[in-house]
Amino acid sequence: MSDYDQYSFVFLFDEGEQIVFYYSPALNQVYNKEHLLEPSHDLKEVLLDLAALYEQEVKIKYGALLVWEEVDKVFPMYAIAKITDIYTGASFYVQRREGCSHVDAQPLTAEDTAVMKQIFDGRWTWDRKGIVVDVGGHRIAASMNGMPHGAGKIDDNNFPGHFCIHFLGSSIHSGNMDIRHHREILKAAGKLPLNDSDSLPHTTNLKEEVCIH
Repeated sequence: MSDYDQYSFVFLFDEGEQIVFYYSPALNQVYNKEHLLEPSHDLKEVLLDLAALYEQEVKIKYGALLVWEEVDKVFPMYAIAKITDIYTGASFYVQRREGCSHVDAQPLTAEDTAVMKQIFDGRWTWDRKGIVVDVGGHRIAASMNGMPHGAGKIDDNNFPGHFCIHFLGSSIHSGNMDIRHHREILKAAGKLPLNDSDSLPHTTNLKEEVCIH
């Protein structure tokens, strides 16, 4: 798995032995947890091939880490995007309606709303979920909450308001970064395992700051 500029590879042998190698493309070095190694040419070729396969898989399954200032350009107001949940693979379509420090979006139709609600286990919640946003020819790592709030301007979509989509470097309305969104963005980019957890409290009742539109 890649960790920004480092890959870790676990080799399992028939005897149950496990060996872990770390490879840094930037430094072109291989090491274990304790020592810098001098691998054979064949081993380094294997590690390079595995890294290339991983990057190919990342492009298919995950999104790119695009900073908010760039996302704001490729996902402009009223643009339509496809949202894919990284946990279930379920997809639905949204339109950007508002947002200056992140995207305020609404599902396009009642069918899209039903898919979104199912992604959140059939209930509206302030929980964050990692997603991939397909828009303008880009696949972008992002995070959404699952709570309708504020104003909504699309009729007949069965969604009472809008919801927030965050990208790398975006912020809530106070100007602060939301660490829960940031963690999900990293998952959506393949930089953290999907089952990664930390000491953050359960987020069902932890709201975002809401501005009036």
